[in-house]
Amino acid sequence: MELAIKLLLSVLVGGLVGAEREYRDKAAGFRTILLITLGATLFTIISEELAGSTNDPGRVAAGIVAGVGFLGGGVIFKHHGNVSGITTAATIWVAAALGMAIGAGQYAAGLATFGVMMIVLVVLPKIEIMIDRQSEQMIYRIVTTAGHEKVDALREEIVTLGLRVRSFKEAKDREHLITFFDVTGPKTAHRAVMQSLYEDPDILEFET
Repeated sequence: MELAIKLLLSVLVGGLVGAEREYRDKAAGFRTILLITLGATLFTIISEELAGSTNDPGRVAAGIVAGVGFLGGGVIFKHHGNVSGITTAATIWVAAALGMAIGAGQYAAGLATFGVMMIVLVVLPKIEIMIDRQSEQMIYRIVTTAGHEKVDALREEIVTLGLRVRSFKEAKDREHLITFFDVTGPKTAHRAVMQSLYEDPDILEFET
C-alpha cells in the first residue's frame, strides 16, 4: 500500500511540475519531468530494500544525481552569446530530489519543496516581467576619434550612470574608432548616458 502511495504521489508531483514546463514549451516537459520524478522515487525505494545487505543506498542516490546531471546538461545550450535552459536543468535536478524524498518517505520535506518550487516557477516569472518593464536593453553605436583609453572611460561612465554592459565590440576605419555597447538598465539611466554622450567633445556621433 505504501509503495502505491509513493508512486502515485511522485506521478502527481512530477506531473504538475512537468505540466508547468510543458505550458511554457520547455525542452523538458510533462512526460520528461514525470518520468524523472517517478524514476528517482523507484530507485530510492529499491536502495532502501537493498540497505539490509552490504549495498550502500547512498551509492544509488549518488547515481541518481549523476544521471540527472547528464540530463540537465543536455537542455542547456548557448546561442548568439546567450545561455538558455538553465532553469529547466535546475527543475530537472529538483524534480529528481522530490522523487528521492517521496521514495524515502520524507513526505513533508518533499511536499514543502514542491510548494516552494511551484512558487519559483509560476509566481517569480511574473515578478521578473515587472522588473524587466522597468528596464530597457539598447545597443549604442559610438564613433570617436580617441583611442582605446576613451572606450574604457566610456564603459566605466556607462556603468557609473546605472547601466549594465552585457557586451561590447570595436571596429575601426581609417580615422575613427567605432564601438558597440550592448547595455541594459533603467530608462532614466539611458537618458543620462545619452545626455553625457551629447556633451562629450570626443564623441563624433552616436546612435541607438
